[in-house]
Amino acid sequence: MDSRRASIQQHAVRSGYDTKALPKRLSMISVLGLSFAIMAVPYGLSTTFYVTLPNGQCVSIIWGWILVSLISLCIAASLAEICAVYPTAGGVYHWSAILCTPKYAAVVSFVDGWLTLVGNWTVTLSINFGGAQLILSGLTIYDESFIATPWQTVLMFWAVTLLCVLVNIFGVRWLDFINQACIWWTGASMVIILITLSATADVGRHSADYVFTHYDASASGWGDGWSFFVGLLQPAYVLTGYGMVASMCEEVQHPEREVPKAMVLSVAAAGLTGIVYILPILFTLPDVEYLLGFSQPIGLLFKELELQVNAIILSALVNCALACIYFGSSAAFNSFTGVATICLSASYCVPILVSLIRKRELVKSSSYSLGKFGPFINGVTIVWIFFAIVIFCMPVAIPVTPSTMNYASVVFVFFAVVAAIWYIVYGRTHFKGPGSMDLEGEAPITGTPAGDGNGIVEKGNGHNSNGTDSSEGISKTV
Repeated sequence: MDSRRASIQQHAVRSGYDTKALPKRLSMISVLGLSFAIMAVPYGLSTTFYVTLPNGQCVSIIWGWILVSLISLCIAASLAEICAVYPTAGGVYHWSAILCTPKYAAVVSFVDGWLTLVGNWTVTLSINFGGAQLILSGLTIYDESFIATPWQTVLMFWAVTLLCVLVNIFGVRWLDFINQACIWWTGASMVIILITLSATADVGRHSADYVFTHYDASASGWGDGWSFFVGLLQPAYVLTGYGMVASMCEEVQHPEREVPKAMVLSVAAAGLTGIVYILPILFTLPDVEYLLGFSQPIGLLFKELELQVNAIILSALVNCALACIYFGSSAAFNSFTGVATICLSASYCVPILVSLIRKRELVKSSSYSLGKFGPFINGVTIVWIFFAIVIFCMPVAIPVTPSTMNYASVVFVFFAVVAAIWYIVYGRTHFKGPGSMDLEGEAPITGTPAGDGNGIVEKGNGHNSNGTDSSEGISKTV
């Protein structure tokens, strides 16, 4: 075991990692809270009902959630299996290089790094943009005639983004508390929503048959079968981001044990939380045609700096610039959620696909091994992600106009072109990547190793491979 660990540590040093860069002060509960905060089930579902209401309504909402929850468990389990062997703060970007052959390690990690970067940018953008819409939507509780203008929405988005920037720069010492508080806050919210909606809703009061079997996709313009798949953007958007917690490996005791556990448990907890949140809403759902008249219908259902400040500011500026798409397209939020889901899902797919192509040799001894079910679970993950890339580029409803077009494919292709040009101009000759893990005669680290519980971490700046803060998801918890 010690020789295996020594080989991993030597690889970390060659890759520019410092295994004792930060104090190991975070617990598994804190990492679980962070992953839970990134998904933020009540928030994520609340801001994306506009996707499922025209695309199947009850059946798409409840059964789509259950289906994607099971698929997300497959993805989380596949990532956890890799993380248990290589607990690196670089996450999927580093795993892609480690699992790949030396010949292709640099280009594969470069591609995955860009997918992760764009995914982080757009998921933060969609979170803050949806949060701005949610705040403005709350005004409809007091004035149902209020409809936010594009300028009001974008200005509110900029305000929310500024708040998140300030918290990430000046309030980083409170992130551990926020991560853990998120679990209790979400749990309390579930209880309050369940009781309040069930007891006071003055419309709806539907039967169980309606909640579990009612399907109406007529408002979408799509065929009944395809409309259900388009509606899967809602649960897929919510149930993503859990792979980001790998960036916490440098701050957790025994990350090869605690971080994989947090990944899988957070997805399972989010899946159950979603069901508890969805059911009371469906049992008391108002008239859907009326709800579809609002851009965010959820309001009507409830009547010392160690950070890379430049990276945070750059991310905020990119988000603020992309938000201007809303001036030209009322469906901009759909584009943001689509790109975020596509990029993050694709970034998870890369190391899993590489591992499967190499016959899973480097993860067979993982302490979280999927065993004989590994190829099947990995296969389900890869097939789903490729399918998701297609359906999440589709508009929510047809016929399509310039203002309702889903620009996810446009934004995705734009960043792909930028990444390709950057690789040709700079990366091809200068980017070496973290390197592959072709260790002859050495098995990867497994189980709980002896020693001080240090993971393999990036050189002591407390950030992941794309230069962002290792504490992702703050936007959802603020």
